Amino acid sequence: MLRLALFLCCLALPAHAVPVAVRSGEHADFSRLVVMLPKGAQWKVEPRADGYRLESKMKNPEFQLQDVFRLIPRTRLERVQSDAAAGGLLFETAKGVEVRSFQLRLGGVVLDFYDAPAPVEVALDSKSPPVPAPHSVHPVPIGAAHLDLYWSGLVADPEPSLSNNQRATPRTPVTDEAPLSVPPIERADERVTAVEVRLRQELARAASQGLIEIEMPKLPKPVEVEGPSPDAPTPEAQDEAPDAHYQTHDHIAFKSETSIDQARPSGHPALGRTENGLRCAPDSLFDLGAWMRDGDASDQIGEGRRAVMGEFDRPNQDEVIKLARTYLSFGFGAESRALLRDMGEPGYARDALMYLADLFDEQLAARRSPFAQMVGCDGYVSVWALLGADPLPSKEDVNFAAVQRTYLGLSPQLRQTIGPDLVARLIAIDAPDIARAIRPALSRITVEDQSALDMVDAQLTLQEGGDDADHALAKVVAKDGTHAADALLLLVDDKLSHGQAINSATTQNARALAFELRGGPAAYRLLRAAVMGHASVGEFDEAIALMTDWPRGAEPELRTRTRGEMVGLLAKHPNNGIFLRNLFANWESVVAAAKRDDLRFELADRLIKLGFEDTATPILAQASPPGDKDLLLMGKAALASRDAAAALTHLEGIAGPEAEQLRARALALIGEHGAAQIAYSNVSDPEGALREAWRDGDWDFVRDNAVDTERDFVETFAPKLPALDSAAKPSGPLAHAEALINASEKERKIFQEMLGKFSVPGAEGARSSGLIEDNPTN
Repeated sequence: MLRLALFLCCLALPAHAVPVAVRSGEHADFSRLVVMLPKGAQWKVEPRADGYRLESKMKNPEFQLQDVFRLIPRTRLERVQSDAAAGGLLFETAKGVEVRSFQLRLGGVVLDFYDAPAPVEVALDSKSPPVPAPHSVHPVPIGAAHLDLYWSGLVADPEPSLSNNQRATPRTPVTDEAPLSVPPIERADERVTAVEVRLRQELARAASQGLIEIEMPKLPKPVEVEGPSPDAPTPEAQDEAPDAHYQTHDHIAFKSETSIDQARPSGHPALGRTENGLRCAPDSLFDLGAWMRDGDASDQIGEGRRAVMGEFDRPNQDEVIKLARTYLSFGFGAESRALLRDMGEPGYARDALMYLADLFDEQLAARRSPFAQMVGCDGYVSVWALLGADPLPSKEDVNFAAVQRTYLGLSPQLRQTIGPDLVARLIAIDAPDIARAIRPALSRITVEDQSALDMVDAQLTLQEGGDDADHALAKVVAKDGTHAADALLLLVDDKLSHGQAINSATTQNARALAFELRGGPAAYRLLRAAVMGHASVGEFDEAIALMTDWPRGAEPELRTRTRGEMVGLLAKHPNNGIFLRNLFANWESVVAAAKRDDLRFELADRLIKLGFEDTATPILAQASPPGDKDLLLMGKAALASRDAAAALTHLEGIAGPEAEQLRARALALIGEHGAAQIAYSNVSDPEGALREAWRDGDWDFVRDNAVDTERDFVETFAPKLPALDSAAKPSGPLAHAEALINASEKERKIFQEMLGKFSVPGAEGARSSGLIEDNPTN
């Protein structure tokens, strides 16, 4: 009973009113109200004698009208009051005011009250100017860009939504003949058309004289992104997005050249562009030779640091750039990068200095910079682009004159710093003559520290193929200077390329330098040199231990290549015992490295020859899809297992003498000697074809192709039928008996020779004497 009484009391309570916000806003041509009805509420707008009425299906709405006229005047809309009967609002408007309504996406109703244009009377005089095409005077729907009040963003270009009653009984007659204040242009102006025709004529004339051309930029090829692998690192975000001024899409396909342009110097920075459409950077961004002033480095840096902070402790950007350039002129990349990140503002100068700082510290970000693609520019950027380019450009794309000119203008310290790396890159792109040309610029400044000059000389000697190249590199390594690590890497690569073993001292030196420089860009290259040094002398246990300590996410491409090279040395090791022991002990690493085609073929072929055809099969099965070489080795492994049917399946459709040879062996193994004979004949193997002819009983083939004993045997025991018919028959019994005796002796002799030819070595004499003793002649 108590619960029933509570329920009845609840029913007797009055329904609560629903608050509905009403917002307003004034515009140049209309006054706007927004009635925030709930989403899905039904509504309509109807005209009244003194204005309009908004009717909704809501029950007990409570419209918040207290702030309606705070933002709009009472010029168009004079009064707003609630209409409890219709659940809506009553609007009293001034004379000549109409309304346009539409609904927002969240349910709110927008009401725009605007002044209707007065009808225009058109004179019928024949001399009057022509009236433009008629246009509707109904206002255009206001899109989201014009909803600049609090409801901005809630509507997506709404369509005008007029109620049926509003369409049927408009309060004020509307005319469709009244023109807008600014009529749209229906056709192009004759003056514009004349200019376009004249411009086309001028362009055609200039093109005929060779003064304009259309350049299609060579945009960089897209990088094919492979699926993630166990060795793939976590992608890193680029430190700084390259400036849009130097992006690959920053090009104008249309290029014009006037007589004024032809008279300018060819190296003008405003005219230079690369092959892929990049605008060459001006020389002021890479003039490192002018950034170093007179005086000690500490004095210049200290002066620059004191001048960085300006008024109100805000960095002075000019001084920030100046200090960063001072750092770079002395080779301090990390300090310059930290300064620019903390205090530098985005700009061309900051981007160029960040690139140089990354380049000095061998950061990966330098490879992705647009500046690294400007090797063809005729300015100071060319040498720095060549140092950062990855992959290296082709020889034809490099402006060697600008490279030489820029290098000669650098300070002695910077020439020593970048000289060996620049020479290495010039040699790599097949430009050793340019490398030799810059050597004198390095030798003239080398007095005490000759490590850079020795490194350059060793590189040039190595490129020429001199016998003392290894000695020159070892000399640089022994000095343990700035370029010792690079020289050691070159020394290891040179010895490996010639198939030479790396001595223990060089291997241990590589391990020590890798530990000393850990975390740097050269650490893992030195670790690779240590791995290959151990593997070159058969110390695969040590090599594999180093590979195990190599983090999977660090330099994954170099790690994968090193593992493949190590397994390649294992596959070539002459000792079968060492080969098999390390292969089975490190099976997973070997299988992972065998994804490389040449390594997979070499491993499988050696295992098959050693009788481990079952071990070779899973190595070959990694190919997806398998190539002809994979299928050929699979067929060879199947034959080694005497599975002729599988061998024929693998060899199906593969051409070539080796495949045909294996196919002949498989056919012979299943008893198809006739087909095997044909296969051997196709590969010009007369011995195999003759052997299969004997097995198949093809006496004609044996008779035509055999020699000596085999031919005599066939001619004696399987003579041709015409030869039997043409043979002379004995005339009497005695002659017939003598002929039989002679034939018997000949047959026994030939048979004995055949048995001797195919007898087991060492048993031939016993077999022959036994035959003579057991079968005496008459």
